[in-house]
Amino acid sequence: MTIQEMANRMDIISQSRPPVRPGGEAVHTRIALILADAAGSHLRQGDVATATLCVAEAEGWLSDLRVHLAREQSI
Repeated sequence: MTIQEMANRMDIISQSRPPVRPGGEAVHTRIALILADAAGSHLRQGDVATATLCVAEAEGWLSDLRVHLAREQSI
C-alpha cells in the first residue's frame, strides 16, 4: 500500500467517525487498548497497513480522552 492509498483510507475513516466519541474515561481507555492490541496482532501477521490504521484510531480515542479530561478539570 502506498502512502497516498493510506492517506485516502484515513480520510474515509475520519469522515465516517462522529466528531466526538461517546462514553467516559473507561470507555475511551478500553477501546484505545483494544485497538492497540489489534495493531500488535496485525503487525505480528505482517499486515502493516491495518496495524497503522489501528494505531491511528487508538491515538484518536486517546486524544478525545485527553480533551474529555481537560473539560472535566475546567469545570
